[in-house]
Amino acid sequence: MKAIHYSWVKHLDPSDRDNFEQAVRADSLVLSRLNAILSEMEADIDREEASVTQFADPNWHYKQAFRIGDRARIGKLKELLSHLYE
Repeated sequence: MKAIHYSWVKHLDPSDRDNFEQAVRADSLVLSRLNAILSEMEADIDREEASVTQFADPNWHYKQAFRIGDRARIGKLKELLSHLYE
């Protein structure tokens, strides 16, 4: 069984960590859906980046920087869900 990301339990006393970890693992239905939503968001970013029309906007590089930030944040959120993939 893969360990959950430390961020899930770092706010808890050691005595409460096991119960919370069990609760996180038990809610795999919701967390799996969240992971799927994040994957859909990544796919949206991929489509936006692949569009040639984005370069018609003189501020396209700011939008690209924003997308890179979005992609990084999605990646960090998916790290929190990495325990779903054992």
